[in-house]
Amino acid sequence: MQVILNEQGYVKAYALIGSFGSDFVTVSEPENLDDFENNYRSYYLSEGNVLVKSDDRQKEIENERELISLRSQREKACFPYINRGYLWYSKLTKGQKTELDAWYQAWLNVTETKLIPDAPEWLV
Repeated sequence: MQVILNEQGYVKAYALIGSFGSDFVTVSEPENLDDFENNYRSYYLSEGNVLVKSDDRQKEIENERELISLRSQREKACFPYINRGYLWYSKLTKGQKTELDAWYQAWLNVTETKLIPDAPEWLV
């Protein structure tokens, strides 16, 4: 098995069969190959060319995935309303504008709070 490591020493790519040509390290297959194939970016090379999984790195990767998902949800659920024009906004009441602003701010904060805000009832 061959692996290519990133700047931090974690596996960036791997080949079970064949070779990369250059910039690779030959290693033994990890004990849990299924986990490695699903989470290879969490593995680093330790002494003796042994691949070891970092639970801390796995948590970082899972957090990155969650943030990407939240940003995607925000783009689909929030931005179509927020990016409307003056004519649409001019039809809203002051209370609706206040609710919309709070909802928008909650969406902007979603990558910190990880809480998906409920849309104002009049919006859905």
